[in-house]
Amino acid sequence: MRDKSICPKGWTLPSDEQTQSIGPDAGSATYVPEFSPVLGGYYGNGTLRNESDRGYWWGSTAYNGAYRYSLGYNGSSLYTSNRVRNDGYYVRCIQAS
Repeated sequence: MRDKSICPKGWTLPSDEQTQSIGPDAGSATYVPEFSPVLGGYYGNGTLRNESDRGYWWGSTAYNGAYRYSLGYNGSSLYTSNRVRNDGYYVRCIQAS
């Protein structure tokens, strides 16, 4: 069976638990320089949106059939949310443990 992961071998998308560890309750403003997030928006319904004021990265954890957990950046801090699976976001691969 072929591995369908978007990340290279030995790397994975972060789980919601891993993403939450850098979210709002974990002092995300101090994590921003370490992560160096970029603004670039997302692709949804055939259009590039929020390209100058947001950044979004997929996580590996499904919220439900139509949504998946993600990490967001609003230009100053990181936050977690669930987003529509059909939209296009960045991927951030972390080394698998």
